[in-house]
Amino acid sequence: MFRFKSRHTKLDLQNKVNSVISNTPKVTDSPKTPRKTVLSRARQNSTKNESQDIQLSNEHQTKLMELNNTYSSLFNRWLYVLSENFNIILYGIGSKRTVLHQFQTEKLSDFPCIVVNGFFPSLTIKSIIESIVVDLLENTHVPSNVGDVVNLIDTQLTEKGVDVFLIIHNIDGAMLRNAKAQATLA
Repeated sequence: MFRFKSRHTKLDLQNKVNSVISNTPKVTDSPKTPRKTVLSRARQNSTKNESQDIQLSNEHQTKLMELNNTYSSLFNRWLYVLSENFNIILYGIGSKRTVLHQFQTEKLSDFPCIVVNGFFPSLTIKSIIESIVVDLLENTHVPSNVGDVVNLIDTQLTEKGVDVFLIIHNIDGAMLRNAKAQATLA
């Protein structure tokens, strides 16, 4: 079971965005940062091992580094977009896991961040939002209607003045591509 204790508010997020925009030094990573990862360690390790076995040409490695640097240069803009209550979606060929992890580490380290692996066949939208209610908001009662659960999450996060960031790998995975799941995430 995961617990989130956050002292960070919307004002903290806005202050962080303002500090980034005004080019002040980056806030250092807090060892007390709560973070929930819905991702098995075995799966992470096997993915890392598989990617380490692949030999890339020097040209390919250079292009990947350039692409990652391009994405990294957009991190401040992404943080601003998120602070304005918009979503960000990365799409295209190739894994975005490394870039998203780097963004999470560099820019979202002071805020609760939930990482969901959409590849899991047993994953449902209901399990994601129930996890937020039980583990993050520490409620014992979860409404049975998905819409009611979303409203509960919105109400309680607003009351607490806390922003929660949700990173979903493979948002178009088999269990998340249906209209109900997509509408709930929106």
